[in-house]
Amino acid sequence: MTALLVTPSICSLPEKSWQASLSLRFSRRGSQSSPKNALVSALHQGPLRVQRAFYPEGPLVPHIYLLHPPGGVVAGDSLAIDIHVDESSHGLITTPSAGRVYRTNDQGLPQTQRVTAQVESNAVLEWLPQENIVFNGANGYNQTKIRLQPGAHLMAWDIVCLGRVVGDEPFEAGCFTQSLEIFQEDQLALVERISINGDDGFIDSPWGLQGFTVFGTFVSNIQHDELLQHLKQNLQCVHGDFRLAFTQKQGFLICRYLGHSAQQARHLFSQAWQRIRPYKIDRAGCEPRIWHT
Repeated sequence: MTALLVTPSICSLPEKSWQASLSLRFSRRGSQSSPKNALVSALHQGPLRVQRAFYPEGPLVPHIYLLHPPGGVVAGDSLAIDIHVDESSHGLITTPSAGRVYRTNDQGLPQTQRVTAQVESNAVLEWLPQENIVFNGANGYNQTKIRLQPGAHLMAWDIVCLGRVVGDEPFEAGCFTQSLEIFQEDQLALVERISINGDDGFIDSPWGLQGFTVFGTFVSNIQHDELLQHLKQNLQCVHGDFRLAFTQKQGFLICRYLGHSAQQARHLFSQAWQRIRPYKIDRAGCEPRIWHT
């Protein structure tokens, strides 16, 4: 899901562009006999914020819905999301709807989203946003950088929709770059990067996206051969309409989706997540309620 984000200078930004940021911190609260994990800080600038924490699975797992009222990014927009999960705490973050990367302007100004996360020892971060829809003619950059301390747990995914199938607007022009960097104890452990130009043939090529318009990656820092075989036997599938595959690499379990449906990708990733979660944190899966509204 490694690329240096190209951030336009302030003087070159269009008047209606947004420079928004959000800084979240999760921490353990309460007594030893009655602990609670809480969102203790949510500092924001611009149109990027969160609702109150929800606790559908009890006091130890706050579910947070990240809100971006404009609903998408236009030319010159920049979103910066910073997450800190304190030692032995837990945070699950999702979004209430799909994000959108709209067509850029005549100058081709980039639209950027940068997510950084620090997960301390024995803490848990679940980063489970809904899909990003990249419009034809966009110039999008999406960078995620996560740092894990000893004993930290990560379950994270990204889903990308190229073009709009409903509006019959394929992704034929523009570009989109996505990168993921994960550090274990300050050492770079996993790097993934994809850069797509709408007119270079990558989407339709057999060595590219094979004609599929939706792709996604789900990553968890777990090495478990029995779990991997279970996922392959029960979920892995090569079908005419989609592909779902699992692999292990350098201490990470990775699930990849290729298809035409963001809803299908999220459904399959959720099934994988619900199987991985008990192995990872000894807790059953509990889907955020917002996914069903």
